[in-house]
Amino acid sequence: MSVNIVARIRTLSNIAITLVIAALLFALWLGDGRLWDKWVWILGGVAVAGIVAQCLASLIFRNQIAAAWDEQARHLNRQSYAFGYWLVMATFLTFFALTQLDIMRPDTAFFFMSPALIGPSAYMAVAALRGLTD
Repeated sequence: MSVNIVARIRTLSNIAITLVIAALLFALWLGDGRLWDKWVWILGGVAVAGIVAQCLASLIFRNQIAAAWDEQARHLNRQSYAFGYWLVMATFLTFFALTQLDIMRPDTAFFFMSPALIGPSAYMAVAALRGLTD
């Protein structure tokens, strides 16, 4: 993981949002499938906390902003969005076909498609933990 505080907070935000969404999906899988209202606030709170932490770190550590968003970090950011886009497209088309062929119910397909939405955050978190953002 990077020694740059701004990059480190960005990585921790990606890890936090990935873990919260994974926990939400696991809780839905274990439960009866109904969304507990507090999950929405937890998910939104973690996302907003990550944004606020990144903004505050950028204001406090102004000299580290350029290093945190160097060419390699921008390249990985673009790669993570491309990965997320194609992951969601492939997942959607797969589950769409399964629902059209009556192999899977639409609500089940929607549930199993949800993990694809954390693709970009998970991609950036793994890249940072592998040291690719240093």
